[in-house]
Amino acid sequence: DYERDEFMTKKRFVKGLGPANGINGEVELNVKRRVKTSVKWQNIIGEDYKNGKSLWLKLWVDTQWGRLENFSLGYSRTKQERLSIRKFYDPGTKANLAMTFRLGKRWYFIAKYAETYKDKDGDGQVNWLKETKHSFGAGLKYLH
Repeated sequence: DYERDEFMTKKRFVKGLGPANGINGEVELNVKRRVKTSVKWQNIIGEDYKNGKSLWLKLWVDTQWGRLENFSLGYSRTKQERLSIRKFYDPGTKANLAMTFRLGKRWYFIAKYAETYKDKDGDGQVNWLKETKHSFGAGLKYLH
């Protein structure tokens, strides 16, 4: 049997943290409803918040080029010690790509791919072959 005091609740954990200051921000750029980009960041400063920095980047393009309707790229780094991109695949990083292709007047093919980088063995680095989670999805869309 476990005693109740052996479990750390989120509420108790947050009470134990010291005060923190931080900066959150977002910059968006939209060009003629065809290109949308955004940069978001979080920078929490405090002794208890060593890994309180995060960065999110996103690009979406409405191409209307050939059969390629649109594509998007995303990149995020969360719970980082520094707010920079040192290596593309540091621990806590996720990259994704999505594309939509027009197959006919009403049919579309959608494909998505994502990679999540985690330090599973605790050595501070990501082995791209062994510690990367690859996700892929595909589907059809019909507009009536």
